[in-house]
Order: sequence, then C-alpha cells, then structure tokens
Amino acid sequence: MVGIEQLPAVWRELIPEGILLRSMQLETLLAVASKRDALIIAKTSGGKSRVFQLPAAALHKASLAAGEPKPPIVLCVVQIISLGGHQADCANDYFGGLYRVGLLVRPAYALFVERSVEGL
Repeated sequence: MVGIEQLPAVWRELIPEGILLRSMQLETLLAVASKRDALIIAKTSGGKSRVFQLPAAALHKASLAAGEPKPPIVLCVVQIISLGGHQADCANDYFGGLYRVGLLVRPAYALFVERSVEGL
C-alpha cells in the first residue's frame, strides 16, 4: 500500500493541510522522488498538476537552503495552449500559499510562454 509517509519529509511538509493525495499522485511522486520516469494520463482535474508542483517547490526550497543564488528552473510542457495559463495560475497560487505560511523563504513563480510549432 502506498502511503504519504513514504514521500521525502520535505515534500510532506509542502502538502497543504487538508489536501489528500490520490493513489495515482502518490505513486507518481514516489517514482519522481526515486528519480524514475513517470507518465500520467488522467482527465482534466485528475490531479496531474500537484505531481509537478510539489517536486518543483521542494527543489526550490532545497536550492535556497543550500545557499544557491538562483533556484533551478522546472519546465512543464503543456500541449494544449488553453491549459497553459491555467497551469501557471494554479502553480502560482500553490507557491504563493507556501510562501505566505513560511514554507518557502523566497517566492517561486510559474510563467506561461505560448509558442506555436512554426516558432520552434
């Protein structure tokens, strides 16, 4: 049985109170924590965002704690343009909440950049 206690401690502290992770999210987060590849196919509002937001926030926090002047960049590719802005807004809400309660010492930001195939 997959349980939240199997996640790294720093990841667990970044899960907002009252948020329950779905088994698919836990399994995927465990794969990411173990540096294994993971592929998630789920419907809209299926919980995919939390799977990249949580490790990104943890990486941001760890890099600042280690004294790195600039936190790392986490890239999330969204294939549907209309979802890109929504993903950035949700990530900014999550990161902002962590900063406001003191779980991140510096704010983290998500940015959506729209590129067409012709522009590559």
